[in-house]
Amino acid sequence: MVGDGLNVNENGVLTAAAQEVAKSWDDVLNKPNTLAGYGITDAVSMDALEQRIATMGKLYRYKGTVADLDALNAIVDPEIGDTYDVGDGTNYAWNGEKWDALGIASIDMTGYMKDEDIRPLSIAELDAIMGIVSSTESLNTALTQQKSTVSFELANDLDIEG
Repeated sequence: MVGDGLNVNENGVLTAAAQEVAKSWDDVLNKPNTLAGYGITDAVSMDALEQRIATMGKLYRYKGTVADLDALNAIVDPEIGDTYDVGDGTNYAWNGEKWDALGIASIDMTGYMKDEDIRPLSIAELDAIMGIVSSTESLNTALTQQKSTVSFELANDLDIEG
């Protein structure tokens, strides 16, 4: 035995017996006081965190409902992010310069087909559509064959091996 808990084995290597150390955190000297001191190198910096927190206050904040745009424009000293529902159902947010509509209350669909105008196609209408598709497919096949023929003839005329 070399010392308390130390031994030299048959190969001449000094070994130590494992000992359990029970210390309280208060007894530790030179405690780290930064994340880097704990070996954490990829944490968000305080500057970046404070900047993120500062911008969070500029997110949309629902403030209530007003009757119309006149009432919205009458609001005194709005802050960026203040959001109001106007009587027509559109929400507006203050962007620092003007009220910005966040969506539209309704979309004019008068130019589109109405549900009552939708009807099933007849067999004759389906056959006509399929005939157009079939004709288009036949045309594509014919054009592909013509392209191959032209390419082959061009290759022969130019004496190109293919």
